[in-house]
Amino acid sequence: NLKLILAGGLGWKYNDILREINDSVYKDDIIMPGYISNEEKKFLYENTKCFVYPSLYEGFGLPVLEAMANKALVVTSNNSSLPEAGGDAAFYYDRSI
Repeated sequence: NLKLILAGGLGWKYNDILREINDSVYKDDIIMPGYISNEEKKFLYENTKCFVYPSLYEGFGLPVLEAMANKALVVTSNNSSLPEAGGDAAFYYDRSI
């Protein structure tokens, strides 16, 4: 009974992602609200089951810190600055898999 919320604007090379979403059997459970305000972001962080941040490269990891500051469980990739930002409080996966 969960929803996947992909918040924020469309990024680089988004057409393949939109096609995958449209072809997915879960497409009715995927919500793309576009830009969200700081108040909406705080609400999502506070009410999420899990914040997933699959970044290929991150200069600092601010979204991870924001999510943790709002008591969200964080799952992110184990590259660039993300392990330093998340420390022992986040769960990591190998993005090469």
